[in-house]
Amino acid sequence: MAFFRAEGRPARSKSGHIFFFPGTTLRRVLADGGFAIAESHTNGIRRGLRILGWYPRSARWKRACRPVPPPPASNEVRAPPGRRHGDSYYRYRFAQAEIKRLPGLLPIGLDFQLLLTPASPAADLSSPRTSH
Repeated sequence: MAFFRAEGRPARSKSGHIFFFPGTTLRRVLADGGFAIAESHTNGIRRGLRILGWYPRSARWKRACRPVPPPPASNEVRAPPGRRHGDSYYRYRFAQAEIKRLPGLLPIGLDFQLLLTPASPAADLSSPRTSH
């Protein structure tokens, strides 16, 4: 919303997402699809706190929100580039993310990690289990 107010156009998230919805909506969509949340974790806590105005933003925060024009159309097929780093780097980054995640679907995060199971007919949507 801050980007829209400042620039007068919709923002694009760093990862390219163009919309977000709250945990209550996510629970409802999953339940309607026949799933129950067995475990949930919230990631992106620092970014979520920034959006809420509870953590300072970088001076360059608008850069990641600006729309990027699509590449020109082409009939050429290209394979994505290989990994830029070795396995140890990716293990380290995964461990960092695991340390920073919190149990549950919290409104202060941006990303959720969910373990889903088939929903039972009498599933209660108001209180999903969280792992600790």
